[in-house]
Amino acid sequence: MNTLQTITAITIGLTFAGSAMAQSYPHQECWVEDVAVSAPPQARSNTGAVIGGVAGGIVGNQVGGGRGRNAATLVGAVLGTITGERLDNPQQQQPQYTTQRVQRCRSAY
Repeated sequence: MNTLQTITAITIGLTFAGSAMAQSYPHQECWVEDVAVSAPPQARSNTGAVIGGVAGGIVGNQVGGGRGRNAATLVGAVLGTITGERLDNPQQQQPQYTTQRVQRCRSAY
């Protein structure tokens, strides 16, 4: 192989290598970001309803007299149950949020 053929072969090889490097290939670009997510709702409790019902029944039993005692006990128990449940599990709870680190990726060329 003479010098001209050697130089030509090297030039062609470098041209192919350069063109291969200039092409873009798909790859992933990833980053981490903080995202606000809502916390799961808290479980409802029956403790307030039970305690309120028992307390209301006791108070109703003390208030009522004669034949009305059973009715007063029942009304006290029902009102105590409703009141205890509402105190233990408020209807207007503010939504709770927390941040979570999330990795996001996209394809780039």
